[in-house]
Amino acid sequence: MKMIKEKPVRYKLKKGVKWDNIKEIFNSFAVGTFNNYFEVEVKNKYRNEKEEFEGIKFDSKAEAEFYKYLLKNYKKEEIILQPEFVLQEKFRDSKGKAQRESKYIADFQIDDIVYDVKGVTNPLFKIKEKTFKLKYPQLELKVVKKAPKWTGKEWIEIDELKIMMRERNKKKKLLQNN
Repeated sequence: MKMIKEKPVRYKLKKGVKWDNIKEIFNSFAVGTFNNYFEVEVKNKYRNEKEEFEGIKFDSKAEAEFYKYLLKNYKKEEIILQPEFVLQEKFRDSKGKAQRESKYIADFQIDDIVYDVKGVTNPLFKIKEKTFKLKYPQLELKVVKKAPKWTGKEWIEIDELKIMMRERNKKKKLLQNN
């Protein structure tokens, strides 16, 4: 039996609504009016806030900022938003059950460079990244992040940042030991 995970939802009373009203609703079993008295807050997994810029809705503020950064260097027409790549076609398994195709949706594409804005890379993304590189060797995938102030850059590739952080930590340890 498969367990279904439900997203945690926090209910908060709307202004002017009292708990007495809620008790009346429960007592009368008028469940349809239940939602009129509550505001439903669903938190995003990574606490991203959606942002809108020039009528385009972005999944995060960082994504919108990177789009603005790209606009400084490229024309709007050159930037492809949310390009889709099929990583594995649909198929039927050994039992005859249909399996859906596996897709990867990046954030931006300019010519042969595909950009994905990430704050954190999770294990699922690492698998998709490897599969993408195997299936589309002609395209370059750049995973970028807003750069910390000490790097002197506005945006940085995550791999490059990891290298810089290692070197920075080595220097700190050397200074502490001396």
